[in-house]
Amino acid sequence: MRRISFFIAAALTLSSCSLARSQSSVEPTQPWPPATGTVVAQTLYGRITSVEEGGYSIELRETPIPPDRPEAERAAAQAAIRAFAGAPSLTLTYSGLQRHPENSSIIVEVYDSPEAQFMVDVQDGHVVYMQAAVVPRLGPAATRLASSELKARARAFLADNNGCFESLVDRLQFEPGGKGDNSFFRWSNPEPDLERPWNQPTFVQVGIDAAGSIFGYIDSGICYLHVP
Repeated sequence: MRRISFFIAAALTLSSCSLARSQSSVEPTQPWPPATGTVVAQTLYGRITSVEEGGYSIELRETPIPPDRPEAERAAAQAAIRAFAGAPSLTLTYSGLQRHPENSSIIVEVYDSPEAQFMVDVQDGHVVYMQAAVVPRLGPAATRLASSELKARARAFLADNNGCFESLVDRLQFEPGGKGDNSFFRWSNPEPDLERPWNQPTFVQVGIDAAGSIFGYIDSGICYLHVP
């Protein structure tokens, strides 16, 4: 069970106002704000519990992380990463198992290199995450490519490195984004995933700088869209 804590003062204000309006007709069953440790709500995905200083703790129902896989299976994952990176001699350090940062139903193995961090889906062996350790900053004299060329490079990267992308791209919704010299090209399932908290859609995303160098990649499980 995973716990996420956060503070939402605005929500407290709204809840207090709603409670004040209802006091004229209905007497509240518990004081507001609730005492620390009070279960505020029980949802499909877990329970929400109050904590100190007006914060809340959300506990999501999740299956336990499995034990580490045998070295032979991890060797296959490392081979997949080296093929993905185009670096046969890439040095990799195994960092353990965790849930995919964008899809908690996918268990991934985490590998670190001096250049980037990688994650491999233990179920299908695909690389589903890459983030460069350092994102270079472009100097004023650097050549900057047009957005259309950057999108074309991102698509070519996905065609080469994601075995499901080409067969799914026509049913995915394209969402461009960016900040400064860095662009983020995302292709999302137009339908929300009702099995995930907040109904987030499944997506694949490429981070690429204005010179055309790819520094980030996230696949939150588009290959599983094939599964009915």
